Amino acid sequence: MPLRESRVNERQGENGEALCDVLYQRITSSSDAAIKVALSLVDEADNAAQKMVAECQTLLDAVREGTEQIRSELREKIVEFATVMRNYSETIAAKNTAYVESTRPFRPLCRHSVCKYGAARPST
Repeated sequence: MPLRESRVNERQGENGEALCDVLYQRITSSSDAAIKVALSLVDEADNAAQKMVAECQTLLDAVREGTEQIRSELREKIVEFATVMRNYSETIAAKNTAYVESTRPFRPLCRHSVCKYGAARPST
């Protein structure tokens, strides 16, 4: 019986080693497959991130271009407004000058009337 038990134990040992080898190979191949899948997912994520960065850069460039266009148009409008205000101011100044010049002949008369009114006014 000891010989028989020895052979049985030997077979069980061989079967156990074979089973361990099969399990190890399955685990290893599963791990390799999982790693490959993970790496391909990382590559996809990296490509998507690069694409997103490129799209964001395109949008940023468009915003910068739009901002510069708005600034340029605003500068033009400010210059236009300043010109209109200068012209308006010059027109008002010319009208004021014309008014003052038109009243020049009447100044002595006004002074005379004021002096007369002052002299005629009773003292208080």
